[in-house]
Amino acid sequence: MIRGLSNEAQHYLYSAAAAARIFGCSSSHILKLQVWSKVIWLHLKGHRPVFVSKEAFKTHFVLWRRVHGKRLRETGAVRRESQHSFSVISQRTGDFHSVEVGDRVLFCTCGDFKKQTELFGKACCKHAYAVLQTLGHRTLQDFAA
Repeated sequence: MIRGLSNEAQHYLYSAAAAARIFGCSSSHILKLQVWSKVIWLHLKGHRPVFVSKEAFKTHFVLWRRVHGKRLRETGAVRRESQHSFSVISQRTGDFHSVEVGDRVLFCTCGDFKKQTELFGKACCKHAYAVLQTLGHRTLQDFAA
């Protein structure tokens, strides 16, 4: 365990899929990924191994969800059900996810939100970001302030 993150949390945050998105390549190009104390060591097909900061992965983790939340909002996937309740349709599956808005806190029924909550104690998935943006907030910190 590094800096309080379980192995499972590290695999969720520092994944080959995230590395592929960061480098703009297929995840099959990620030959090896190792989590070190302050960096991620990556070996990409056809390239020398590189070090990537953990901060780059953390930033990507949040930005990827914010961008997808924006897409959901822009495509009209967010529907207000009541003052504090929204439905967000998944573009991939067509399923609806419920997002509840509380006093400086959000809750979503999707698997990503549940997994983040289990691993990190807090969460904000793309559905929650879509709702935040619908309410005029850019970030979770902006909403919680």
